[in-house]
Amino acid sequence: GAAKQLPSATTPEQAESATPNTPDPGPLPISNTADGQLALASIDTGIYNSAFGFYSLLSLTEGSFNTGVGAGTLMVSTASNNTAVGTGALFANTTGTNNTAHGTFALFNNIDGLEHTAVGASALLNNTGANDNTAVGLFAMLNNVNGSSNTAVGAAALRDNVSGVDNQALGRGALRFTTGSGNIGIGREAAANMTSSTNVVCIASPGDATVPDASNRTYIGNIRGTVVGNLDGINVIIDSDGQLGTSNSSARFKKDIKPMDHEISKAILALKPVTFHYKNADTKKAGDTPQFGLIAEDVAEVNPNLVVRDNNGDPLSVRYDAVNVMLLNEFLKEHKKVEEQATSISQLNCKMAEQETIIAQQQKGIQALTAQVQEQAAQIQKVSAQLELGKSAPQTVLNDK
Repeated sequence: GAAKQLPSATTPEQAESATPNTPDPGPLPISNTADGQLALASIDTGIYNSAFGFYSLLSLTEGSFNTGVGAGTLMVSTASNNTAVGTGALFANTTGTNNTAHGTFALFNNIDGLEHTAVGASALLNNTGANDNTAVGLFAMLNNVNGSSNTAVGAAALRDNVSGVDNQALGRGALRFTTGSGNIGIGREAAANMTSSTNVVCIASPGDATVPDASNRTYIGNIRGTVVGNLDGINVIIDSDGQLGTSNSSARFKKDIKPMDHEISKAILALKPVTFHYKNADTKKAGDTPQFGLIAEDVAEVNPNLVVRDNNGDPLSVRYDAVNVMLLNEFLKEHKKVEEQATSISQLNCKMAEQETIIAQQQKGIQALTAQVQEQAAQIQKVSAQLELGKSAPQTVLNDK
């Protein structure tokens, strides 16, 4: 007959002190294997079960395809398709199925949770009814009770999560103190400082525990202040889908290429640069560093194509790269005007130089003519003087009468 089931234990100490009042079960049904005191003691119709250890699979009657290796493994379980390796592994499981526990007290308190994988001493120790968790490492997801669909790989990864769901932690201590949901921590102690925040992505960074709520943020360590090894680096941008990438300038990535209309770039002359301070995202107070730039709403009034909009269609940011190109277009336009003016001035200077040459030649002619006139005047004066000297003196006629 079926053995009496023991009350579910909630601590390793209770597991060690539990003493069932169960008679020797006698020979096992075919296809079941047991070795240890009262291992598979209650089996009735269940098949393909293996129990090795003190009280291993003690209460199983109809369940099949279970493996328990270690004292108290799957001791009160009546379900199927569970594997427990290690003292107290899946100790309190009753109806939970498709669970795998490898390690002392792994999934110890699980009662009816499904599809868990716990590898490591005390991994998922306190889980009771949640489903679909994977915990690999000592104390991985230690305190999880009813949080589902979490993955923790690394000692103490997601250690303090209780009811958070859809968290992914990879690395020793990753998301260790997190109790929120939808978080991703990759790397040793990644996002370890986060507590109740949600939808945080943290790579090789402990995150920021000083803010009241760090939800919907991404932290990546080892970037700020780190100089790249090559000098051919390009800026990384992010699109509205959250994809990281670069803005490539090669013609093979473009179509409809044509010179920019000057009427288009002229619009930037109406932009109004401002100085300002950013509000701190957490305190909402103004920061200390002065900023210089444009206001997206003002830019949108000048040219809607120069702004990036949020999911609600409101102006979010300015396309400063496009503004810079339009500035270049305006500069080239003004530069061309300057060159044309310089050419005109040069041509005018040439004409003036020619005129100055003609005037100089005319001045030389006038000077030569003046010299001739002066010479002729001198000669005339000389002749006149001679004529005066050659005149005979006046004669007096005597009267004889």
